[in-house]
Amino acid sequence: MGSISALGPLRVESPEGKRRVGGPRQQAVAAVLLVNRGQPIRTERLIDEVWGESPPVSVRSSLQSYVSNLRRAFAGLARIDSTSNSYTILLQPGVFDLDELARTIQQAADLLSEGDLTGASLRYGQAVAAFGAGTAFDGVDTPSVQQERSRLDELRMGTGRSGTSPPLISATDTVRRHFRLTAR
Repeated sequence: MGSISALGPLRVESPEGKRRVGGPRQQAVAAVLLVNRGQPIRTERLIDEVWGESPPVSVRSSLQSYVSNLRRAFAGLARIDSTSNSYTILLQPGVFDLDELARTIQQAADLLSEGDLTGASLRYGQAVAAFGAGTAFDGVDTPSVQQERSRLDELRMGTGRSGTSPPLISATDTVRRHFRLTAR
């Protein structure tokens, strides 16, 4: 099927091989859309995040060109819809690593709450290993991306405030301690 990976540098792969995501600004457009996947992003917000306070006069045509290129790069994996004033990326299920990471963490939390420490340990280990791929959207620096990185760091380091699942590091350590105690 293919995949879109945001842990580390942004990468897109299809069964035919790697696809070019483009230069820094095009990657920034892709990153803002991916961080806000499924939600319409107003064109003005996208321009502000990617170009800052002094965009060039040709910014709208550049943005349209980047989106056209991204539609080709994401073909079969995602669709980018547009209106006169917004863009929305809609992903195929199972293609985006951050969605898969969230699913793995939720599965681990569910297994832990059910008392399945072996299953929880395996899933938490998979989630922690996924972070080894690198910083989310490495090389892209926009406000949306910075916020997403902070959210992921909070989750990974144990300072998450969402309450939906235990932080990865502390949950993984808890499961490991349990196995050490029961092995004695």
